[in-house]
Amino acid sequence: MLRACGVICVLVVLALPTAAGADAPVLTAVTGPGAKGMTIVGPDGKPFTHLDPGTYTINVSDTSETRDFSLRGPGVSLHTGFMETGDQTWTATFTTGWYRYYDAAFETDIHGQFTVGTPPPPTLTARIGIGFITFRHSDGSPVKRLDPGTYSIAVHDSTSGDGFHLMGPGVEEHTQVNPTVDYIWTVTFGDGRYSFYRERDPAKGGSFVVGAAPPLSKRKLLHAVTGPDFSITVVDANWRPVTRLVAGTYTLSVVDTGSDHNFHLSGPRIDLATTVPFVGTKTWTIRLRAGSYSYRCDPHSIMFGSFAVKAAKKPRH
Repeated sequence: MLRACGVICVLVVLALPTAAGADAPVLTAVTGPGAKGMTIVGPDGKPFTHLDPGTYTINVSDTSETRDFSLRGPGVSLHTGFMETGDQTWTATFTTGWYRYYDAAFETDIHGQFTVGTPPPPTLTARIGIGFITFRHSDGSPVKRLDPGTYSIAVHDSTSGDGFHLMGPGVEEHTQVNPTVDYIWTVTFGDGRYSFYRERDPAKGGSFVVGAAPPLSKRKLLHAVTGPDFSITVVDANWRPVTRLVAGTYTLSVVDTGSDHNFHLSGPRIDLATTVPFVGTKTWTIRLRAGSYSYRCDPHSIMFGSFAVKAAKKPRH
């Protein structure tokens, strides 16, 4: 059976045994050179659309300084980098679900997907386009509450000016701002509160609860994520996108996932940034004063956002 997968036509279904270490099955990926496409093949040298769960060795050859190879899916987020060329060897453990690979700079034209194991069929749909964003059940009703579990989400991003962002405890999924894509995501939701929103216009979107969600938190805690592709966002303690805050002292946890990117926050009496090579988590204690704040990735002008801070109400005596 012939299956199309993005730009790359992947023809053969592989069933490979679970393995680890030196005995792990080897996948080979090549991106570039120049504006040429991307390939990923199995141990037999043939493309694939399916793998068995297990641990795999992935030999990646990045032959272009303007291209990259990105691989994302359940438990996996790997990225070669945009400015580096050369060979890398990854070890990835694939669990049941959908995985996607793409060139972050040219994702509209260069991307593909494969399944691992037998993921659940898509029962949720995420859509973003000009003037709309929705997150719905397959019957068309909006998602307001879910049971804990693993879901497959059919994602359709038809706008080249914004991205669909899904955030919550243990979940960070997104489409990039510029590409238009169709994917299936496999996401495991635990008890908690979750949000979906437009990255460039985060006031547009919605929220839902899963299982026994805790009450709304009053903690002055912020979460920021930058990378590994062209995506950047900030949410609050309830995983809602930050558009307006009350002045005060906050804890800001920054997860910097790409050596090509950084997170830079600036505003009244604040100018904090992670370094471009850094990958990891930084935690800052910041005092936000009334005014406007912006965040960005310094090397990439397409990654940015902002929020407003209003003065705290003075207590009445």
